Amino acid sequence: MFDNLPKFTFFTGKGGVGKTSLACTTALSLAADNKKVLLVSTDPASNVGQVFATDIGNKITPINNVENLEAIEINPEESAAEYRERIVGPMRGLLPEDALRSIEEQLSGACTVEIAAFDEFTALLTDNDLLSRYDHVVFDTAPTGHTIRMLKLPGAWSGFLEEGKGDASCLGPLAGLEKQRDRYAAAVDRLSDAETTRLILVARPRQSALAEVARTSDELAAIGIKNQQLAINGMMPTETGGDPLAAALLKRDEDALEGHDPGSCRLAA
Repeated sequence: MFDNLPKFTFFTGKGGVGKTSLACTTALSLAADNKKVLLVSTDPASNVGQVFATDIGNKITPINNVENLEAIEINPEESAAEYRERIVGPMRGLLPEDALRSIEEQLSGACTVEIAAFDEFTALLTDNDLLSRYDHVVFDTAPTGHTIRMLKLPGAWSGFLEEGKGDASCLGPLAGLEKQRDRYAAAVDRLSDAETTRLILVARPRQSALAEVARTSDELAAIGIKNQQLAINGMMPTETGGDPLAAALLKRDEDALEGHDPGSCRLAA
């Protein structure tokens, strides 16, 4: 699954399964192969900067002592503040203060934070001038549930715009979303295109984790994201050196994989 990677590679899964480790290692491998790489974290609890001992933040930053590798950590709160100002700023001086406060209040919830993070995420997916600088873009995404909600948003926004329905307190002024309609549609197309995108779901060798990743696979497939692979991370080494605890842990991992019904999962490991 790591050979002949397309332009975009996503690592997703529950927190703690090793998404960041795999994303960073993949980015390093590509950079060492003389490819220009952008590593993007959309995880609110991102530690990519710690991994590389580089102060990254919400801006594209060269990684210390690594040629060909740059990174950005999308900060949801910063993204939300910029998103709110982009919507409200042009109205200052044109609308009464009460009206401005009402709009700002509508854009102050958790939903706006998520939308704003996705807004930046889609910009990275569709900014062809920016993308022309890189051979590969590797995404270390947020935990599974958060990621699925983000991936579903473009379709929800399209329906909201086309049908004139929905909760404006969550989605914000229509004018702000209307400007992004084409970009969101392009992002969905790019995510669904197996020629340009590979999505790698990461799981531990546990029955519960494998069952959850199968559900995730089905949910992603239902919104058109079918170009998926499965990475099992954290398997015990097969050479246990006769240690009974290590042998027991290895058996637990093997039993979990053997007992999992591959028919319940669309993934190719």
